[in-house]
Amino acid sequence: MAPEPAARIRRPSWRDPRLGIGIVLVALSVALGTWAVAAAGRTVPVWAVSRTLTPGEELESAVVAMEVSPNLAELYISVETVPAGVADRVIEAGELIPASAVVAEIDVRTVVVTVDGDLSPLVVAGSRVDLWLSPDDGAASFPVIEDVVVRGLVESSSAFSARGASVELLLDSGQVGTVLTAMNDGGSMAVVPRTAE
Repeated sequence: MAPEPAARIRRPSWRDPRLGIGIVLVALSVALGTWAVAAAGRTVPVWAVSRTLTPGEELESAVVAMEVSPNLAELYISVETVPAGVADRVIEAGELIPASAVVAEIDVRTVVVTVDGDLSPLVVAGSRVDLWLSPDDGAASFPVIEDVVVRGLVESSSAFSARGASVELLLDSGQVGTVLTAMNDGGSMAVVPRTAE
């Protein structure tokens, strides 16, 4: 029996539908890649803070523009908006300003407490602390108030001050009386930083 002749390989034709499909797929891949690179490089400016802001501080005093991805921009305050209002929580230096962290006003009071001895290096603007009192009569120390925000440290105006450092605390209106009463009762005040939870 004579062997069958080998099948002849046909040259591809431009009319071959597989060629057209291949060209379309390559074109789509190039277009998709170009779009992805362009989208990744696109950013919009929003406001961030240049220093730590504590509750009640005005935003306008410490804002800088930073670039973010467009899909995140709606969560923050656009530079097209005047940064009016105050922070309702601690906003750390360099943090983008969330729209949810800005209010027209907030009911907080500041009280300056002078403590005996040195402060922990963890006590800084924006940190959360507990205020303790050690009575002069030798009774056990107890917390006067817990989990309050430090607005800042107060520099002593006298080089000959016999007391320690002074700390400006942010309090709710209802907490002010408690702290002032403890200060008037006498004893040693201590500001203790809270550990991160």
